[in-house]
Amino acid sequence: MIASVYIQPLNLFWQGMHSPNMFLFRYSFLYSTLILVLAGFGLEKFEKQDINLLGNLALGLIGVFVLAAVLSNKKKYGYITQESLILTLVLLVIYLLLLLLKEKVPRNSWLVPFLFMLFISGELFFNTQQMMAGIDKEWGYTSRKQYTKAYMRVAPLVQEIQSKDKGFYRLEI
Repeated sequence: MIASVYIQPLNLFWQGMHSPNMFLFRYSFLYSTLILVLAGFGLEKFEKQDINLLGNLALGLIGVFVLAAVLSNKKKYGYITQESLILTLVLLVIYLLLLLLKEKVPRNSWLVPFLFMLFISGELFFNTQQMMAGIDKEWGYTSRKQYTKAYMRVAPLVQEIQSKDKGFYRLEI
């Protein structure tokens, strides 16, 4: 999959054998799916003695995120905002603490899945909001008025036809 980003024939294969006009690399959701599946398998195999390894991995990820944010070209990677970086780091720590809570305090382990869902839902909401705001900034969403304005001009004609014919039909401007 990673090679598909760099090797043009593989990229074209994923795109249905033609170059797309927009939404390049639209198969990239497969990376996220693969990571989620691997994370699920890892969570199934997770045992109490793996908690130190998990903590070290989380600290390593925090270091990688901070290093990437500090060393990245701000003009090229402007979507890595301070707000999103801090939220990512905080959520990484929260997820680690939730796993620790599950392993260290077994009597509260029933609460952990609910807390995970709560924080994951919050993260999804934040990322969706950020993505929608980015698309609106770059491309711009059409306002609802643009659709209703044309209807207001046609509405009297539609009402006139509906008063004459109650059947099923299709109109054209």
